[in-house]
Parts: sequence; C-alpha cells; structure tokens
Amino acid sequence: MAEYIEREKLIKDLKNNADYKSECGFKQDIDIESLISYLKKLPSANVVKVVRCKDCKHLIKEKMICTHIRNRIFNTGFTTFSNHYCSYGQLKELGK
Repeated sequence: MAEYIEREKLIKDLKNNADYKSECGFKQDIDIESLISYLKKLPSANVVKVVRCKDCKHLIKEKMICTHIRNRIFNTGFTTFSNHYCSYGQLKELGK
C-alpha cells in the first residue's frame, strides 16, 4: 500500500536537520536545496480522506445500518461495520 506524506512538513524537517550527523559522527554530504527542489517537482497524489462508517452521518449506530438514499431507494437495509467506508460517506456534525 502506498504511503503519503505532507510535502511542506518534509521540506521543513529537511531544513531543520541540514546539519545532521550520522551515528558515527560524520556530517552527511547532502545538498538539501537540490533535494527540496526535486521534492517540489514531484507530482502530488490525488487522494482524499475517507469518512469511516463510525463517523458518517448516514449511520444508525445502534443497528449499524447505513441510511444513505441509495439504500432507502432499494430498501436493502444495508448493514455495515464501524471501520468500513464508501464513496457516499459524509462526516456527521460534531456534538450530534
């Protein structure tokens, strides 16, 4: 599975550790600015954070049933699990 990073956080970390020394005490000979320039040119991943069923506004938690319109139209009574997700997930409002 691919892993995704926050580019700006990585660049900040690289700048903060530009004078890093290895465990042997040798300074790493890395051109940080070239590395940062390379990172900025890399394409970003097209990802979105998923809404898990446990956090979705369509879930009837007591019965673990999804009430999204697609399930009501077809009367499927779709049951789910708290860690599942789907493309229809919408984050429920806090405090509700």
